[in-house]
Amino acid sequence: NQGFNWSKARYELGNILTHLRQTDYHGNLMAHWRAGAWNGTLAVHYTLRRQLSSGTYPLYDGALENNDPSASYEQEGRMHTPEFAAFAKRPLGNKLVLGLGGRFGRDATEKRTLLAAQTHLLYPINKRQSLTLAGGRYYQLTYPRGGTLSLQYNRSYQLALDWQYEHQRWTAQAAVYRHWARWQNQDNTIYGAEGLLRYQAYPFQFWLSASHVSCSIEADAAPFPTAFVFAYLLRAGGRCDLPAQFNLTGNWLLRQGQYFRPLTGRQWESTIDAYLPIFAEPSQGERLTAFQRVDIGLTKTILLEDSFLIAYLNINNVLNRSNLRAYAFDEDYSQVFPTLYSQRVWFVGVVYQWE
Repeated sequence: NQGFNWSKARYELGNILTHLRQTDYHGNLMAHWRAGAWNGTLAVHYTLRRQLSSGTYPLYDGALENNDPSASYEQEGRMHTPEFAAFAKRPLGNKLVLGLGGRFGRDATEKRTLLAAQTHLLYPINKRQSLTLAGGRYYQLTYPRGGTLSLQYNRSYQLALDWQYEHQRWTAQAAVYRHWARWQNQDNTIYGAEGLLRYQAYPFQFWLSASHVSCSIEADAAPFPTAFVFAYLLRAGGRCDLPAQFNLTGNWLLRQGQYFRPLTGRQWESTIDAYLPIFAEPSQGERLTAFQRVDIGLTKTILLEDSFLIAYLNINNVLNRSNLRAYAFDEDYSQVFPTLYSQRVWFVGVVYQWE
């Protein structure tokens, strides 16, 4: 498999402005094998990414308004990442299935070795239910985009227990997990639980999920939550297959507002001739208002000889809800301004695929 992408984008939030032009080439070679009770997959993947970015960024934290001090930048990045992966599984007795996998890569830009490994154990309870215990070490490369100006490497460990149930048109899944990661150069242990219920009856599909995420960071022996803690995260969606190869989809999301530290004061710093903010203690934070969004989409598939064409129209935040993202301040921290997530945004495009 091979692919090529080209994109041009503009991101703007207050006085943060990013113009981004990006080209990507992806190459992937896979081989499936079987030897006795074992079967698996070998893969080689290569990514070449070239980015040209320019724009402005604030000179100090919180200075996000258009008239706040900012600096300009322009940079060019070229990143190539080769990766090798292998996965294998085999039955253990009459009930259990063992799976093993690994991924090895090389970040040539930072000359960093990337290593991921995972194992899982599948236990079928009966014809309708199964349990899976999985654990591993994972890595992710976050490429520059929007307000992220540099390549970021994230590493984590996770242990999870999954349950699945299937009966006729219904599917139910539930999972609990523990996730070890680092956030803002501090150890951050995350606990979570998720549930999913899905119903399929042609031409309709419906699903509903609920999640809970809990974690905290120790600061001066007092734990405090991070911006990624949510007491609830609810999602629902549906799809309807219409005549003439049309498909209509809809998705809804509701989650608790993010945790943040409010501004409590300011102090003058003569060395930089500017005010510096004073925020509440980490354990004295507050939460933004709840985030809610409804998206809809319509696609049309046109079948051609040995190929097909998909035309699509997607509208995010179709109700144009104003979801609070954060608070920004003027240059002397005397005024506070709310900043919002994207409001109604629409996308239109076509995809052509052939064999």
